Amino acid sequence: MTFYEINRSYDPNVTGVRNGRSPFLINEKKTFISKEAKERYDKYNKSIDTDINKLFLNEFTPINSVEVSEIEVFPISKRVKLTDWMQVSPREIGFTFLFSKKLVNLIDSYRMPQYNKLTTKIAGHTNDYFLVGFPIIDESFINFENTIFYDDIHKKKIQFSTYEDYKVFFEMNTFIQPTDIYLNKKINYDIIRIRSRYFFSEYLISEMEKSNILGYEKLSGVLHN
Repeated sequence: MTFYEINRSYDPNVTGVRNGRSPFLINEKKTFISKEAKERYDKYNKSIDTDINKLFLNEFTPINSVEVSEIEVFPISKRVKLTDWMQVSPREIGFTFLFSKKLVNLIDSYRMPQYNKLTTKIAGHTNDYFLVGFPIIDESFINFENTIFYDDIHKKKIQFSTYEDYKVFFEMNTFIQPTDIYLNKKINYDIIRIRSRYFFSEYLISEMEKSNILGYEKLSGVLHN
């Protein structure tokens, strides 16, 4: 099955925000319903920052959404436009996007791994949203012999025979990204996250288009699963 890389839109005509800024903020004093809830949220994120392996697919444990229940985020200006796919600041690696209830209901009808999902209200609005974060697959899932990378510095495509070759090169040149990805392990989900990149199955994207999901854009990356 083919997956395509997509991400939230940075187009100000879509978001109402210039310079690619996050449309919503987490307020240290107002976002959480209690001091304890904020402490649990911060503790969870710190544990991920300390050991990113905890976010890997095979080891992933979502936050306890009972301990950190409904939160509230705040628009950075009156010009912010509500879409189905948005972002908050500060952005945590375990909580990357703000999805509408409509989008969450749609993706939950497909094959999903466990993922972080916190009920979220937007100040001044009644729409239901969720702050979400997906687990990551590590490089052991990638078939390096077939995967094509792009070197942004030298503007050329590049390939590696093994993960070890890739790792040595990456330590010297971090400006490389896989653009045509092959996996050596089948992943039976319709959303696959590789570090900060998100790949949705062609079937899920088609359903998003039919459902008029707004706020995302299709990028150049392709993944074969």
